[in-house]
Amino acid sequence: MAGPPVPATDLQSYLKMPAVVSGKASLSLLLHQDADSGTAALPEQDLQKMQDSFRDALETELGLSVSITSTSTKPLVEGVGANQKAMSFDMEFDADNSDNGGQLQFKLQQNAAAIEKRLEEAIQLNQGFSWLSGAAVWLSISFGYYGNEALMLPQGQMLTQLIGRRPGEQCENGSPPFAVFLSSEESMRLQSLS
Repeated sequence: MAGPPVPATDLQSYLKMPAVVSGKASLSLLLHQDADSGTAALPEQDLQKMQDSFRDALETELGLSVSITSTSTKPLVEGVGANQKAMSFDMEFDADNSDNGGQLQFKLQQNAAAIEKRLEEAIQLNQGFSWLSGAAVWLSISFGYYGNEALMLPQGQMLTQLIGRRPGEQCENGSPPFAVFLSSEESMRLQSLS
């Protein structure tokens, strides 16, 4: 359950704290007008290329190894923008633990627009897909802080940072992370990592 935004003064307390990093991504792909609309999903080899390119770019941004744990494709939408078509898919990912989750969270917050742009370029430019005319990325990255000191963090052990923009919604770049209230079981799981 989402809680309040975390003030910058509170986020200072998360520096040098280890964190489990995971998240969700939503990729919106704008197709050229003449792209074949007979399919509601990416061909398997294109989906794999897209996942690999996104994963590689995300690893560079986070400085951590990333694995895509699940992917789901949404149906093709006709008539987006100037008579274009759009397709989107969602991914969930796990990353290596960060030794300094707070520092990574500051980096993501301060550089969100540039990170969003680099991820979009990695998807759009590195693929060579003739059917792709643009890409948009939205990320929700969760940080589960652990260790004995994590019990005393001012906004709790779980923070989430949003980057990018979902279609039709406000851009999240530069927004503060927000606290996520954990169940006692989730809190115990994080504590078991120390």
